[in-house]
Amino acid sequence: MTIFLVYSAVSAIGSFILSIKWKPSGTALDNLFPQIQPVTYLLSFLFMSGMIWAISREKIRNVYSISKPTMVLAISVVTGILFFALGIFSFF
Repeated sequence: MTIFLVYSAVSAIGSFILSIKWKPSGTALDNLFPQIQPVTYLLSFLFMSGMIWAISREKIRNVYSISKPTMVLAISVVTGILFFALGIFSFF
C-alpha cells in the first residue's frame, strides 16, 4: 500500500506541474478533453501524503511487524525511483 501511495503522490506532483504548464492549442480537442484544475492534483497529493503518514504510525507498524528503518527504506527507494523516472521522461 505504501508503494502505491508514494507512486500516487509523486504522480500527483508531476501532473500538477504539467497542468500548470499546459496551454490550450485552440483546436476542438480542447473542448473534447477539458483540463483538470491544478488544485485537484494538490488535494490528491495531500490525501496520499496523509495516508502515508497514517499507515506509518507506530501502532500500525507494530500490528504488521514493520520496523521503522524498513518503512523509511521502502518510502525512500520508491520515491527516488519515481523522481528519477519523472526526470528521465521529462526530457522526452
